[in-house]
Amino acid sequence: MKEGFQQLGLDIQHKIGYKIKSTKEAVMFTEELHSKVNCSISLSTIRRFYGLIPYRNPQKATLDALAQFLGFSSFSKYNQYRIDSKGWIDELTLIDIKKSPVLEKKHIKYLNQLSKNKEFPIVLSRLFEFAYIENKKDFLCSLFQAKELNLFQYPDHINSVVFKTAFLIYNTIELSTPRTQLLNALLKLELFRDYIIYNYIKSHDLNRNYGSILKQIQKSTKRPSEQLFLSLILELKSYYNLEEIQKIGWDEEELTGYPVPLIGRYWGYQLLFSSYCENEAAYLQALDSINTFCKHNSKSIPFFLFEVVLALLLIKRIDTLTDLMSTYYEEMFESNHFHTDAERFLYTMADAYCSIQQEDLKTAMVLFESLRLDLLGNSSWKEQFMLFYSVLGYQLCVGKKQQIHLEAYLKLSSDSGYLLFDANYIENYLSMK
Repeated sequence: MKEGFQQLGLDIQHKIGYKIKSTKEAVMFTEELHSKVNCSISLSTIRRFYGLIPYRNPQKATLDALAQFLGFSSFSKYNQYRIDSKGWIDELTLIDIKKSPVLEKKHIKYLNQLSKNKEFPIVLSRLFEFAYIENKKDFLCSLFQAKELNLFQYPDHINSVVFKTAFLIYNTIELSTPRTQLLNALLKLELFRDYIIYNYIKSHDLNRNYGSILKQIQKSTKRPSEQLFLSLILELKSYYNLEEIQKIGWDEEELTGYPVPLIGRYWGYQLLFSSYCENEAAYLQALDSINTFCKHNSKSIPFFLFEVVLALLLIKRIDTLTDLMSTYYEEMFESNHFHTDAERFLYTMADAYCSIQQEDLKTAMVLFESLRLDLLGNSSWKEQFMLFYSVLGYQLCVGKKQQIHLEAYLKLSSDSGYLLFDANYIENYLSMK
């Protein structure tokens, strides 16, 4: 099968969520194809395309119909999309990599040459997708043991390329037919956990698959920093579900050697836990530690305060948020230090909350209306940002617009299954501290 045809077949399997390896799957797909595309392609044609019966090159009408199933007007449009998005790639080298049982040194060298290109995450995710669908365990394990790969050279795992790669790979796993043994093998690898599972945090999915993955890892991991991360995120899940949460203490000297976002997450949780226990002395002590970190690490402020701001919004401490925004406003909005547009969205939204706190509703509305939802893109925090966006809109709007924000909030709450975010939470948001 030609490479273009093969990729078309893989993209279809990715979309439908199962591999076409027998007549049973071919029948299922043929029925789905006919329900979505006006065509007369037969079961035999689909079986032939996927190599279940002797293969021959498909006709143009067949390729066009299959491309239409993926949302393109024709196969030529689909192919042009592939060329536009990865025309700079040496196709023969990628085919060679796909055929290899493991990732070799020459392959790592080639991938490192591509790593500076903005389309690199797509390349790597396609390699992952091919190997995952084909159940190539040795290949994938060698990929996430390749410490020389440039992707794995970011000590704090903070980088837009890393994030986009994590998003694409995690969603490949989510949309594919479950491969429990293969996924379990990958979860044993530190680089896979650090750069994929922990980089794309599905905060809205803690009651479902993502939360189950974290619990599975928690049972076996020995690394202190990893144990801290898992404890923090799973205690947050308990808080969302109105369950009892536990105190998490850590040696502060050891904490300084951890990734900056994890340090921010730790102190954000200290604010949340002390608020939960109504311990104002502990709350102020945590706040003092946050200010000390910011004083000595000004360039790290945008991604250190990310988790702190989320925690303050969660516990409705807009008074503290206002103080932090006033003190570190310039550092928080230093564009050179943003790794994703989601950070700018969060801080602009926080600024609007602070304007309400200061009774400057005009500025709050200007900031609210400036928020561009498209900036959220594929952020793993998108749903939670949308939730607080709806809370903000509910506070600022009246009439039908207010009702629209309430309905959006309740839908997000229902989708997540988190008990914390009920109608009382949004209606009384600003009546709390």
